[in-house]
Formats: sequence, structure tokens, C-alpha cells
Amino acid sequence: MRYAATILCFQLAWVAIPTTAQQPDRELLPFTSNGREWGYVDESGNVVIRPHFEAALPFSEGLAAVKQDGKYGYIDSQGSMKIQPRFDRARGFADGVAPVRNGDSWSYVDKNGQVVWKEVFEDAGMFQGELAWVKVGNRYGFIDRAGKQVIAATFDESYSFRDGLAPISVGGKYGFVDRMGKVVVPASYDRVLEFSEGKAAVNQGGHWGYIRTDGALAISARFDSAGSFREGEAHVVTGGRAGHLDSDGTVRFRMVADTPRISYRFESEPSGATIYAVPLLEWQQVIAKGGWTEESLWEYRRGTTAADLDMFDQKYVIILYLKSDPRISVVDIIRNSTNRVFHFVFR
Repeated sequence: MRYAATILCFQLAWVAIPTTAQQPDRELLPFTSNGREWGYVDESGNVVIRPHFEAALPFSEGLAAVKQDGKYGYIDSQGSMKIQPRFDRARGFADGVAPVRNGDSWSYVDKNGQVVWKEVFEDAGMFQGELAWVKVGNRYGFIDRAGKQVIAATFDESYSFRDGLAPISVGGKYGFVDRMGKVVVPASYDRVLEFSEGKAAVNQGGHWGYIRTDGALAISARFDSAGSFREGEAHVVTGGRAGHLDSDGTVRFRMVADTPRISYRFESEPSGATIYAVPLLEWQQVIAKGGWTEESLWEYRRGTTAADLDMFDQKYVIILYLKSDPRISVVDIIRNSTNRVFHFVFR
């Protein structure tokens, strides 16, 4: 099942709101202070756009979708409304267009807010590699930048292209197709992550390993969990121990004493909530590449009603995902400096 990346309103009881001037060269992240109004902070946690929106999505290609008076529009990094709110739903820009919904139909608009094609879809994703997934007749396929369906809608699920391949699902199993629609990796895996640096994490029978773009096994399936490769390394867990996996299959473990822990607890327990911890650099890269989905967040999963995070990088963005009301929210940016405990309060 696909979940859209809109924003959940909730409150962090400990947040204080500073005031700063706009710095356009900084990465902006959506946040809330009172569970009702949303704004944007930079990567240091300084308020750049004051909270006054009903919802706020991450920036992409210089614009961000925000909700105002019940409708979505788009602002620039100065907080100015560039596309007036008139959409029921909206996603980020990629290749100069963004998917938007009115009623039950999704279409695409340009940065002037003009609809670019007459075709409408049951659901639609952001472009990646000049193709975007769309839902037609309860099945998923892909369209090109002319809005034409170039890969027929025959899949139960489909996701964005990375390294020339896109994950697809058929009959509850996952594989990969190329840009011509050819099945390169048959749908035989229980779960897959998107390709990165020529490898994709795949799960079969509860164990994770890695395959190459031709479908051949690159690293044997021996991990309890596995993430995508970035700069030659991937985060893996095996036997309760977390470490960094090199591209040749070597795992380097961190000593427990050298790993600060960050703990999260819910004061009131929501249904189906999951906490994710995403390294700040990876967060910025994923925003640049496309929209957030439950699938793209999966590798960063850290727990449900309670979570402990082993800090491997300097900064993490903490994400909350509520499955019963499928939305995504940035809740904090934390540093690898000390042990801390935070509490979520739902309204």
C-alpha cells in the first residue's frame, strides 16, 4: 500500500521558538511547535519561516507545498506564496513539475501552477530519471515527461527509479524493472530497497543481503536489517550488533561504549506510529531525488512506541510516521553528543 507524504500535526512539549532572519542558502525543514501551525527551520534548528501553515512539506527545486485554509499551494524559501492554495493534496517538484490532487484525480502542474497535461490519474508520484509512477485502473505503471504512459500499469505497486531500475510488486513479492519496462530482477523478494551505488538491499526469508543491477547476488543475505549504500557504506544490523558495511561485504562494528543513545517515548500512544532516524545528509539527498513514502523510510526505522537510536553520524533528522493517518513529519534534528530522552505528545 502506498502512503502519501503529507504532514502530521503534533506537539513536542519541550520545543522553544527562536526567531532568525532568512538565510536562503540553508536547508529548510518543516516543524511545528504547538501541533496546529507549521513553519520551517534550518539544519541548526533556527526558525526561518514562522509557523502559520496548517501543514508543510519539504522543499524541492526551491518550492515547498503548504496547506492554508484547507488547500495546498507552494511557497519559496522566503515564505512567499508562489502558487496560490487551491489543491486538495500536493507533492514536491521534480523535473519542473509536481503532482497535485483535486477530488479523486491527480494531475501535474508546473512552477507557475499551470496544469501541464490533460491526463489525470488515480495517484501520481514525483519524477525521477524522466519517469514517474502513476496509478491507473488500480494498477501502477510509469509516464514520461510528455505525460504518456510508457510502462503499462500492470503492477500492484511501483516506486521511483534509481540507478536505472525501479522496485515493483506483483502478487506480494518485489523485483525491479528497467526504463523500458523489462523485468530485470524477477519479483521474488519479500522486501527490497531502491538501488544506490549499484546495489540494492533485498530481503528473503527474513534475512537481508544485496544484489547488483543485473540481479546477481553481491553480498550474501545474513543481516537482520540493512540500509542503502551511501559513499561506499551501508548501515546493517546482525545479531543485535550494528555496524557499517563496506561494498566488499566487510562489516565494521562500533563499540557500544562509543555509541551515544537517543531514546524516544510516547506519553500518549497513537496507533501505528513509527519513529525513523535519517542522517541529515541522506535526508537532503532523498528530498532532492523525490518524495517520501513508507518504503523510502523503511531502512531508517528505529521503533514504534519506544525507540533507541545508536548515533553513527554527526546529525540525524528524526521522522514520525503515523500509518493509521499516513503522514510524515520532521520532529527534531539531533547531534551525536550526549544521551537524551524526548517525549511525544499527541493532540
